[in-house]
Amino acid sequence: TMSLTLSEAQAISVRVREHATELGARVTVAIVDGGGHLQVLDRMDGAPPLSARIAPAKASSVALVHRDGGELI
Repeated sequence: TMSLTLSEAQAISVRVREHATELGARVTVAIVDGGGHLQVLDRMDGAPPLSARIAPAKASSVALVHRDGGELI
């Protein structure tokens, strides 16, 4: 499993939020380590409040079962 430093996880979050902005989306970004433990949580202005609970749970599931997030819906 690849591990990320906090700086790397934060940089990924910045890139994801920039991409979401380009698409006109408002998202919550959750980045977890290989064990599914939360490293970074960023909720963009206008992102649904409940997404702050859903995003970490979904990210943990993705890390633990090693599947794309779209497969978990």
